[in-house]
Amino acid sequence: MNKKNVIFCHSSDIRKHGIRNNIQRSKCNACNKTFTLKKKLNPISIWNDYSIGKQTYKQLSEKYHCSIRTIQRYLEKAPKTVLNPPQLRDLNIIADTTFFGRQKKMFITG
Repeated sequence: MNKKNVIFCHSSDIRKHGIRNNIQRSKCNACNKTFTLKKKLNPISIWNDYSIGKQTYKQLSEKYHCSIRTIQRYLEKAPKTVLNPPQLRDLNIIADTTFFGRQKKMFITG
Protein backbone atom coordinates (compact mmCIF):
# COMPACT_ATOMS: atom_id res chain seq x y z
CA MET A 1 0.00 0.00 0.00
CA ASN A 2 1.26 3.45 -0.90
CA LYS A 3 1.80 5.51 2.28
CA LYS A 4 0.64 9.13 2.17
CA ASN A 5 1.75 11.86 4.54
CA VAL A 6 -0.44 14.60 5.95
CA ILE A 7 0.52 18.01 4.60
CA PHE A 8 -0.07 19.64 8.00
CA CYS A 9 1.99 17.48 10.38
CA HIS A 10 3.71 15.04 7.94
CA SER A 11 2.33 12.05 9.82
CA SER A 12 1.44 8.88 7.95
CA ASP A 13 -1.25 7.78 10.42
CA ILE A 14 -4.28 8.41 8.18
CA ARG A 15 -7.78 6.91 8.36
CA LYS A 16 -10.78 7.24 6.06
CA HIS A 17 -13.23 9.79 7.43
CA GLY A 18 -16.35 9.63 5.27
CA ILE A 19 -17.38 10.99 1.90
CA ARG A 20 -18.35 14.58 1.11
CA ASN A 21 -19.65 15.54 -2.37
CA ASN A 22 -18.57 12.12 -3.68
CA ILE A 23 -14.97 12.76 -2.60
CA GLN A 24 -13.27 10.55 -0.03
CA ARG A 25 -12.28 12.47 3.13
CA SER A 26 -9.35 11.43 5.32
CA LYS A 27 -8.42 12.19 8.91
CA CYS A 28 -5.01 12.40 10.53
CA ASN A 29 -4.94 10.63 13.89
CA ALA A 30 -1.97 12.70 15.04
CA CYS A 31 -3.35 16.22 14.51
CA ASN A 32 -7.10 15.40 14.03
CA LYS A 33 -7.32 17.38 10.78
CA THR A 34 -9.62 16.24 7.98
CA PHE A 35 -8.67 16.67 4.33
CA THR A 36 -8.84 15.15 0.86
CA LEU A 37 -5.92 13.50 -0.89
CA LYS A 38 -7.09 14.60 -4.33
CA LYS A 39 -4.82 17.19 -5.94
CA LYS A 40 -6.19 20.37 -7.50
CA LEU A 41 -5.94 20.92 -11.22
CA ASN A 42 -3.23 23.17 -12.61
CA PRO A 43 -4.72 25.93 -14.81
CA ILE A 44 -1.43 26.42 -16.68
CA SER A 45 -1.20 22.76 -17.72
CA ILE A 46 -4.84 22.80 -18.82
CA TRP A 47 -4.16 25.98 -20.84
CA ASN A 48 -1.12 24.38 -22.48
CA ASP A 49 -3.10 21.27 -23.41
CA TYR A 50 -5.88 23.46 -24.79
CA SER A 51 -3.79 25.93 -26.78
CA ILE A 52 -0.67 23.99 -27.78
CA GLY A 53 -2.13 20.49 -27.73
CA LYS A 54 -5.27 21.63 -29.59
CA GLN A 55 -7.56 19.57 -27.37
CA THR A 56 -11.26 20.26 -27.02
CA TYR A 57 -13.15 20.89 -23.77
CA LYS A 58 -14.54 17.38 -23.91
CA GLN A 59 -11.11 15.79 -24.40
CA LEU A 60 -9.69 17.84 -21.52
CA SER A 61 -12.60 16.93 -19.23
CA GLU A 62 -12.00 13.24 -19.92
CA LYS A 63 -8.24 13.59 -19.40
CA TYR A 64 -8.54 15.45 -16.07
CA HIS A 65 -11.67 13.55 -14.86
CA CYS A 66 -13.87 16.60 -14.36
CA SER A 67 -16.76 18.37 -16.07
CA ILE A 68 -16.58 20.56 -19.16
CA ARG A 69 -17.69 23.57 -17.10
CA THR A 70 -14.77 23.01 -14.70
CA ILE A 71 -12.38 23.07 -17.66
CA GLN A 72 -13.96 26.33 -18.85
CA ARG A 73 -13.51 27.90 -15.40
CA TYR A 74 -9.87 26.81 -15.21
CA LEU A 75 -9.19 28.22 -18.68
CA GLU A 76 -10.67 31.53 -17.55
CA LYS A 77 -8.30 31.49 -14.54
CA ALA A 78 -5.19 30.62 -16.53
CA PRO A 79 -2.74 33.45 -17.17
CA LYS A 80 -2.66 34.37 -20.81
CA THR A 81 0.29 35.88 -22.60
CA VAL A 82 0.03 39.55 -23.45
CA LEU A 83 0.06 40.43 -27.13
CA ASN A 84 2.90 42.85 -27.83
CA PRO A 85 2.33 44.72 -31.10
CA PRO A 86 5.38 45.61 -33.19
CA GLN A 87 6.84 48.91 -31.98
CA LEU A 88 9.19 50.00 -34.76
CA ARG A 89 7.22 48.97 -37.83
CA ASP A 90 4.51 50.66 -39.83
CA LEU A 91 1.19 49.03 -39.23
CA ASN A 92 -1.81 49.30 -41.56
CA ILE A 93 -5.14 48.21 -40.20
CA ILE A 94 -7.95 47.85 -42.69
CA ALA A 95 -11.40 47.35 -41.24
CA ASP A 96 -14.41 46.81 -43.45
CA THR A 97 -17.45 46.98 -41.23
CA THR A 98 -21.03 48.08 -41.43
CA PHE A 99 -22.91 49.12 -38.32
CA PHE A 100 -26.66 49.19 -38.27
CA GLY A 101 -27.64 50.78 -34.98
CA ARG A 102 -30.92 50.04 -33.32
CA GLN A 103 -32.57 53.39 -32.99
CA LYS A 104 -36.21 53.80 -32.20
CA LYS A 105 -38.00 56.05 -34.63
CA MET A 106 -39.88 58.74 -32.85
CA PHE A 107 -43.03 60.04 -34.48
CA ILE A 108 -44.49 63.34 -33.54
CA THR A 109 -48.22 63.25 -33.45
CA GLY A 110 -50.23 66.30 -32.90
